[in-house]
Amino acid sequence: MNIIDYLRWRGEIPFRISPFNDVDNVILSQISYVNWEGILNYNSIMTLPEAWQRYQDLEETRKMNPNLILMVDEAANSERFKKVRLMYYVREIDAAKEMQFSALTMYLPDNTYYVAFEGTESSVIGWKEDFNMTYMFPIPSQKMAYDYLANLKFRPFSKVRVGGHSKGGNLAIYASVMLENSDRIINVYNNDGPGFSKEFLDSKKYKKIKPKIVSLIPHSSVIGQLMNNDIDEKIVLCSTNDLAWQHIVYSWEVDVTKFAEADKTSKESKFFQEALNHWNNDMSTEQKQIFMNTFYETITDLGITEANQIFKYKLTLFKALMNKLKNYDERTRKIVIDVIKALLQSNVNAFYNTYVENRLKKYERTLLNENTSSER
Repeated sequence: MNIIDYLRWRGEIPFRISPFNDVDNVILSQISYVNWEGILNYNSIMTLPEAWQRYQDLEETRKMNPNLILMVDEAANSERFKKVRLMYYVREIDAAKEMQFSALTMYLPDNTYYVAFEGTESSVIGWKEDFNMTYMFPIPSQKMAYDYLANLKFRPFSKVRVGGHSKGGNLAIYASVMLENSDRIINVYNNDGPGFSKEFLDSKKYKKIKPKIVSLIPHSSVIGQLMNNDIDEKIVLCSTNDLAWQHIVYSWEVDVTKFAEADKTSKESKFFQEALNHWNNDMSTEQKQIFMNTFYETITDLGITEANQIFKYKLTLFKALMNKLKNYDERTRKIVIDVIKALLQSNVNAFYNTYVENRLKKYERTLLNENTSSER
């Protein structure tokens, strides 16, 4: 059973009978992925069914993920969510800043608010923004998340939950930590979102919020392994073994009112975690920035637009990256190759590493021969 099945099976049970749970949190975090422009703005208030009907009238659903359509439709027609009111909607996309930001606040029948920050979209620019967090702090979206949360007006005595999926989970934590007064916050939900630097996790402000943070990651998490996390994570079982699709919450298995949990993350997730630990802790800001910009340029040159294509065409991508380096200066080439070597040392995949290491050695010998020939 996934979150759509949960809505079909439990959707008629109101919050007064079955209190808010982790699955409800994920559902609300997904509603923030709908582009409500033209329906909602910062000053408008509308029930979920009314907003959804207007959205369908615009036929915008044709552009949406089919699972998201099903989920929002089930939620809007359920007893549990039909009285949810949407408000304070904002959306800002800036390709030049590599920034994608959207936020939505929802008032629930249990007299609480859920502030949802939209997560990483399937586009590679969204994923690059996640990786920008590893060498840039705060990123533009984090600043906007804090400003958004700090300026919200809530009903007297109402409590607040803050959350998001993917990057949205990271924004939820950052905004809550930086808030001057966080007494109203019940929980902060990070649904497979990137972590933070060790310095941020050691700060007094973070430690104040830490007991309220709920962290959910899939069995084979990748995005959730970016940066550092010091929360006891709930590891969710998934209906697929595909690493990219496990990040998508529709593969997360639901057990009545909670997610089905595993005892530990998969071997693949541990491989990525080790590689990302090298990235986080052993590389300079300059190395990270140069590598990510080079990697991103290579992806766009190949016409890759969706994140799952990176996994599908990884060998083609590697060859293209090596060819692209020929046009760069020697220092840049060395930095990119050194970063790849460092990541390979974490044993992401023994067979794949051997193949790539051999190609790297061959590439370096070719460069050396070319340089020697030119000197003659």
